[in-house]
Amino acid sequence: MMYLAVSEDNIPKAESLVAKVGKDYADSAMFAVATGDSALVKRLLGQARDSANVGLVLNALWQVGQWLEQPALAEPFGRIAAGRPEQAARANVSLAENLIIQGRWRAADSAFVRAMATANTPYPRLERGVTAALPFLQVPRQELQAISADLKELRAKSDKLGKPSPDEEKRLRDKYQPQVKELTPKLFSEMMRVAMDPKLGPIVKDSLPNESPAASGPLGM
Repeated sequence: MMYLAVSEDNIPKAESLVAKVGKDYADSAMFAVATGDSALVKRLLGQARDSANVGLVLNALWQVGQWLEQPALAEPFGRIAAGRPEQAARANVSLAENLIIQGRWRAADSAFVRAMATANTPYPRLERGVTAALPFLQVPRQELQAISADLKELRAKSDKLGKPSPDEEKRLRDKYQPQVKELTPKLFSEMMRVAMDPKLGPIVKDSLPNESPAASGPLGM
């Protein structure tokens, strides 16, 4: 409900809804940005460097960037979170996602590389590969080839490891399935946002390969 109120630019309603359960750090950051309270934003950014829970700082990055659709104003929260030692891989991936929304591939790729250096899973490398293939980013061919080679190397290493035992497979599923469930709606939301954006939508459509009318489908895409 709060998200709907924010998406409709009804900030007073959103604040009244969250008041029933209490504002957390991320809510405070979102409302501070929404109301233009620069003094509070500055204070919250100071807290983000040490005292605030890094997970809540990342939530602030998401709520300001996605709910308010202000990715540039959300970026400082992401950069501070990415500079902290806790959850460095997750924070750098989240920062990269924010930068992608702004169309800044180079900066986003740097964040992906930092995430890859600290991650104990292949997730940052995989998301980097998928993201680089987005047509509206127009990643240079040489960089795409390097990323493709990196993913092929990852695949080769995975093949050597062989199929996990049933117990190991269950352990991995239990560990990563919540992340997949969390990220899937975000990815779908971002795809819909780009598709519906009057500025970005035509760019994405124009960048797609031309297809014959018979293969274009009912939506003409």
